Amino acid sequence: MSGPKYFPAITIREAECKALSKLAGPTRDNIFPIVRLQSWPRKKAEFSSYLQRSLTELSAAFGDRPLALDLASTRTDLDSEIKIDGAAELAILHDPTDGFRTWAEFVAATPHTPVYQWSTDPYIAASGWTRLANLGRGIVLRFRRSQGWNAAAFLSLPKHLLQGVNVLAVFDCDQISRTEDLTLLGALTQQIILDRMLALSQANASYVLMGSSFPVEFASIHPEYSKMEIRERRLHSMLSSSPPLVKAGVELWYGDHASVFADSKPPAFRGQPRVDLPSKLTWAYHRRKEENGYYIAANKIMEEAEWDNDLACWGYQEIRRAASGDLKGLNSGTPWTAIRISNHLHQQAHFGEGSGPIEEAWVD
Repeated sequence: MSGPKYFPAITIREAECKALSKLAGPTRDNIFPIVRLQSWPRKKAEFSSYLQRSLTELSAAFGDRPLALDLASTRTDLDSEIKIDGAAELAILHDPTDGFRTWAEFVAATPHTPVYQWSTDPYIAASGWTRLANLGRGIVLRFRRSQGWNAAAFLSLPKHLLQGVNVLAVFDCDQISRTEDLTLLGALTQQIILDRMLALSQANASYVLMGSSFPVEFASIHPEYSKMEIRERRLHSMLSSSPPLVKAGVELWYGDHASVFADSKPPAFRGQPRVDLPSKLTWAYHRRKEENGYYIAANKIMEEAEWDNDLACWGYQEIRRAASGDLKGLNSGTPWTAIRISNHLHQQAHFGEGSGPIEEAWVD
């Protein structure tokens, strides 16, 4: 498979879109996002729907580069009329009637690669697959550990329909805890990959491994500072060089959840001021209680061994700005989420390379 080598799973939200938009063009060229569509929290008059605004915001952030479009989970915990109306739009696309016809028609009206929606009903499975295959763009199959690797639904899909179709098979380990046994997880995941590889033998299949070990909260780890391994990176390293997968000819690409907790929760950045530093293999954070906590934390981050003085991407520039005392627009958690995600995407998009200077100017 040629082209991008990094496959982050991203939900269409303001922080993620800003993070994408601030990446240099050549960095974005290294990325193939698997984007979960959800309704934008506000709808302007010029948009026909909340989902249409979501697509517009995504396009503004990522341009016309290739990406895959998936559906975010429907939510029932919404507390405003606007959010409820937006969720209703999304729920329509989850309707499995006639092989997810509404979803197929929606994604057909975009230029994006569709993500297959699972069903254990053989008719829905076959007709849903056929609708997407007829678009001629390839199909993403997302096998999720939290859903039993979608085993029953995959069995319901007639394998003769796979013949000649370009398939990106994504093995999503979902949330990986800090204490989880990676050897055991790797062994289980490897067997799933080998099993799916045999079943996908008639397709033109490529393979991605993803997961997220980014924590949902930090106080219980350490109230002020910690450095954590990016465990999905280590799991990928283990499996991509595993003799059974190498012998089977599996080239396993790397994906993750873009430094966001993998479960179906919005990215939370509450509590004490916190500044994060993603590197290629670790995340570090500094949290401070003081009123000028972001200023102190930004300076502490710049003292980390992983801090790259030569890196000039937008997220690094924002940390430098905060450390200099300029906190305009940086005195709450929300912008720092975009900064962390953007820095993480940059690091993983250039994994195995030197960081180098920013490739093009960015406009604030």
